[in-house]
Amino acid sequence: MRVIVFTENSRLGGMDTFIINLVRHWPTDDSLKIIVNYNHPGAIFLKNQLKGKAEIVMHQIPLNWSFLSIFIRYLPTFVQKVFRKIFKIILLPYQYIAIKRLLAKLEADALVSVNGAYPGGETCRIANIVWRKLKKGCSIHSFHGEAEEEKNLFSYLGLFIDKKLIETTDCFVSVSEFCSKTILKRSKFKGVKDVKTIPNGIILSPQKETQISLKEKLRLPKYSNLIVMVGNLSKGKGHSFMLKVMNNVINEKENTFLAIIGSGNKEERNEILRISKMYGIDNNIILTGEIEDIANNLYGADILVVPSQINESFGLSALEAMLNKIPVVATNVGGLPETIGKDGECGYLIKQDDHLAFSEKIIYLIDNVVISKKIGENGLIRANRLFAPKVMSQKYHDLITKFSQEK
Repeated sequence: MRVIVFTENSRLGGMDTFIINLVRHWPTDDSLKIIVNYNHPGAIFLKNQLKGKAEIVMHQIPLNWSFLSIFIRYLPTFVQKVFRKIFKIILLPYQYIAIKRLLAKLEADALVSVNGAYPGGETCRIANIVWRKLKKGCSIHSFHGEAEEEKNLFSYLGLFIDKKLIETTDCFVSVSEFCSKTILKRSKFKGVKDVKTIPNGIILSPQKETQISLKEKLRLPKYSNLIVMVGNLSKGKGHSFMLKVMNNVINEKENTFLAIIGSGNKEERNEILRISKMYGIDNNIILTGEIEDIANNLYGADILVVPSQINESFGLSALEAMLNKIPVVATNVGGLPETIGKDGECGYLIKQDDHLAFSEKIIYLIDNVVISKKIGENGLIRANRLFAPKVMSQKYHDLITKFSQEK
């Protein structure tokens, strides 16, 4: 069987981890091809990680978010949004034709579009629609974030694409029950039955006997407390909230550091630095930038935090921590409870805006090493039981086989 995985992405992160594990643990010797936008920061990372496993095809089809950025970045946010919506309408026909030409050249039996939050990337949705028009075989649309109802002057375009996508896609797959429920709230999806939930699955590489800890890599004191936050630097991830939490923690435990691991633009980095200096904790905050294969580089961290102020679809960084036997403190939003499980077993789930409770749980884990270790061990057991990548890949393979046989 020949399978194409089509994705659109603007940041190196969780979707790349998903694709890498999907391909590495594919259950049969099928031909796999990954199609990705050339300006995706993770494109080369994907190519290096999947060498010998899949062919990487990088296209140069213009994307709404990248094409306009240079020209409108200094305009007010509202004006930027209007420009993007207008340009989306103008760009859509060209994207449709370009993707149709691209996919028409490729021989394959199935397509899996890997999208972010729905509606997410236009090219991912167009790829599914085009695929059916070309009569190429079965198609699956996998989305990795909360689906949002479009409520603006341009919503008719989103509804039109929804309608066409539903008509041309065999199955929709999300990473959590939370996400599956959100897409059914979009008006065109009401009554759609083929929305499956397949949780992300990851596995760590075997640890080396001489593995260097993250504390050593960051040149921190051996007996310091290292808290880690993994994810891009966008506002919804909760960096300002976390810095407020760290101000409380450092007042109690001054030998505590927060490593913020993830990519972001200059404005996002400067905002984090500004708030850190405002609290007087800038010497305890480390902006590492992106660290490739972060799941295998968390060794030595004491606590991982997920302070999201938006609904997390799944919480991949929480799962990465659990695999490393690191306790998690997270906000109780989106799909995070599905990943972490019962509060207090593999980590703690805190009300979204309660920075005091968040601080208290971090301090509690620092003070209670035995309990912290037990929570970490529980996390590893849960991760291995529920989130094995072989199971994830097998489920995608089974869906493709099922819908291919029905055609």
